[in-house]
Amino acid sequence: MKQTFLKVCSLLMAMTLLIGCSDSSSIQNSEPTETTVSTDTTALSTPETTESTTQETETTTKPTSTSTTTTTSTTTSTTTTTTTTTTTTTTSETTTTTASTTVSTTTPEPPQSSKSATQSTEPPQSTLSSSTTTTTVVTTNGAAAAIKKMDKIVNGRSRGSAVLLYSMELDQRLYQHDEEWMILGASLIKLPYVYYCCQQIDNGVKSADEVMTYTQSFYHGGAGVIRKSPYGTKYKISTLIDYALRYSDNVAYDMLVYAFGIDGFNHMVKDWGFGVRISQYTRFPQVNAVFMKYAMHKMYLQRNQSTIWQTAWTALNESTGNFARAEIDENANVAIKYGLVETSYHEVIFVDGAHPYILVILTATKNYTKDQTFVKNVVNCAEEIVAATFGS
Repeated sequence: MKQTFLKVCSLLMAMTLLIGCSDSSSIQNSEPTETTVSTDTTALSTPETTESTTQETETTTKPTSTSTTTTTSTTTSTTTTTTTTTTTTTTSETTTTTASTTVSTTTPEPPQSSKSATQSTEPPQSTLSSSTTTTTVVTTNGAAAAIKKMDKIVNGRSRGSAVLLYSMELDQRLYQHDEEWMILGASLIKLPYVYYCCQQIDNGVKSADEVMTYTQSFYHGGAGVIRKSPYGTKYKISTLIDYALRYSDNVAYDMLVYAFGIDGFNHMVKDWGFGVRISQYTRFPQVNAVFMKYAMHKMYLQRNQSTIWQTAWTALNESTGNFARAEIDENANVAIKYGLVETSYHEVIFVDGAHPYILVILTATKNYTKDQTFVKNVVNCAEEIVAATFGS
């Protein structure tokens, strides 16, 4: 009996050891292993972005990500092992929205937004503002010194100003400062309005030889010669066009507005891409340098289209009351329109020299103070920039 008991005990101990080894192996190998690897490849995704003067690009990128899930399941057994691997990949998706603009070639184009210092742009109009921010659009090694000089002239003026220098030959701006600044334009509006009148005459709406009578209702003080004439004096429309640009004649302008109206002009300017408007009570609206450059450019392109266009252009060539003409080469074909009111003095200048350009100078004044020195300095420096740009 005793021997039998000992044998049973030995057998139980052996079985216990055997079971212990089996449980240990089961603990190490029976639980499934789940591994998740997530790789964010955002840094590896390179969205295509276009940056230029004529495009603004907004790019939204959903990053590429790869998610891999590996599941290994092993059942306690000496002969069977099952492994399952699942891989899920999500590819990147890039959405690009592009707002395009237009750059002028031969015909001037409406204003567009400026992003670069290497190509011409037409910024949109803004509300009244003035700052000392200067943006130079075209810079050459030769022009750098002249541009720096212009910066000093413009930023050194205590009252507000805007300067825009545009090369006809390059179809680009050579210099610009506060070109979007909206300011009371005074008689500058006569330039685009005469353009509208000439257009209407060409379209047969009215005749350049049509006669209008100067009456007391048209009397307007300020610039011009008609106001000094007796009431009842008769003028052809062609003469009114000439006087409005040659002498900046206020009565001539008022008579033209009476003859050709307001709505058609406003519609034309809207088609140009600007928000400048006139009304029965506001015939001298705010303008900016971009708008005035555009109007002068348009007039230049039409200057030889017909007799009435030639009349208008000759009046600009021979216009009086400005400062710039005396500073420019007398052999150049120069067309100028100035504007003066108590708070503003401006000049819009076209120079048809070896390298034609348009220069717009807008200044804030006080009590009709014409800043003659500032205008002359800007004109002379603009000549330097043009000459240096073309190496002449």
